[in-house]
Amino acid sequence: MNNNRTISKRGMHSIKHFGQYRTVLHTGPFRNGKTYVAGAMGLGLYCRDLQKAGITGLKIGIAGQTARNLKATIGDALTELFGSNFVYTHSNKDGKEKDAILFGQYIWFCPLKDKTSEGGWRGQTFFGVLHDECTLCSEENFMFLLGRISGNYDRYNLPDWVKPMWYIGMCNPDAPTHHIKKKIDSGFFDKIYYWKESDALYSGAKEYYSQKKKEYANNSLFYDRYIKGLWVSAEGLVWSSFNYKKNVLDYKDYYDNEENINYSWFNRVVIGVDWGSSHKTAFCVLGYSQGCYVVLRCLTFQGKPPSDLALELEYLIKNIEQTHTVDAVYVDGAGKAYNDELNKRNIVYTLADKAHEKIPMVDSAFATESLAVMSNCDELINCIYSYKYKENAVDDKIDRVDDDPCDALRYAYVTDLRETERR
Repeated sequence: MNNNRTISKRGMHSIKHFGQYRTVLHTGPFRNGKTYVAGAMGLGLYCRDLQKAGITGLKIGIAGQTARNLKATIGDALTELFGSNFVYTHSNKDGKEKDAILFGQYIWFCPLKDKTSEGGWRGQTFFGVLHDECTLCSEENFMFLLGRISGNYDRYNLPDWVKPMWYIGMCNPDAPTHHIKKKIDSGFFDKIYYWKESDALYSGAKEYYSQKKKEYANNSLFYDRYIKGLWVSAEGLVWSSFNYKKNVLDYKDYYDNEENINYSWFNRVVIGVDWGSSHKTAFCVLGYSQGCYVVLRCLTFQGKPPSDLALELEYLIKNIEQTHTVDAVYVDGAGKAYNDELNKRNIVYTLADKAHEKIPMVDSAFATESLAVMSNCDELINCIYSYKYKENAVDDKIDRVDDDPCDALRYAYVTDLRETERR
């Protein structure tokens, strides 16, 4: 095994007892080793020991949001740790379908992003399942996944230390009303590991947590959940780190006159679009320069049909492109009728990253002053101050009242970060 990192006592215990309990949960702050140590390392060493005992061909599921995310987190970690003992394959020459082989065991990736995503592995049964980011899974899909852990394994003559049909989940804390927390409180899990900041013993961990503590200093929700590892309710402003004095720029410094933005200040210009039928449609124009995104314009429209909104977006793009290329347009994928109008006008666009769990990224950007808003974007600024969590809501529900400018901003910022990383 290729590993140079120090492992905490909690991590060592989780590896030693991997697969020994019927249901296990690992919960705690961001980036403290849960997925790498208790997930990838534990699974790999477990499969290695199975192979040494002469046991191969067991089917193990690795579940999470999307297959791509799973491969980028657990898959990459398995490759780093175990090299050629972990191999992606779509071959079924032996009569067994699988996505990969790990020390002779058959690995399936099980995406759970929506209610229909289980179709790719429907009908499969698993010896065990490793579930990353289990709080991002609906209770319906969670129970469906548990139902896939079954089978008769008598023919394998398993030694006493091998316990079939196990579930191991990993997550960051969420709301106290979340279905995973309810299962914690009801005694559903046979073993729970509460990970701490002190379990993060890898190189750069201290610097990472020092930076995060600064980012979350004004956001008690994120600090309590993602630094302290507590299951606490979301209350108050979603982007509580937004500070008018720090995050709002005088538009006169960036405009040639009252109407025209000087786009030459920026290396990239992108647009985020949140379509609205019963509510407003919002366009957010962001410029990027020297490590900072700036909201240059925010436009909203009420009651316009899709064809008129496509025309408005086309006009906006042409206006910007008189002096600067529009590098990307990120649109709300839920508005098919609207996007069809963009196709008719040959407007190139990318579907926005709308993942709910990415919302904190915007707050972190405000905290680190890597995201700013022009002072004349009054509607957006007012929206930020009214962008709040619902009281006593399940799963961090946001009060969806006139939140369209905030959504357009989020689509542009989060998706452009993702696309830039891919490049």
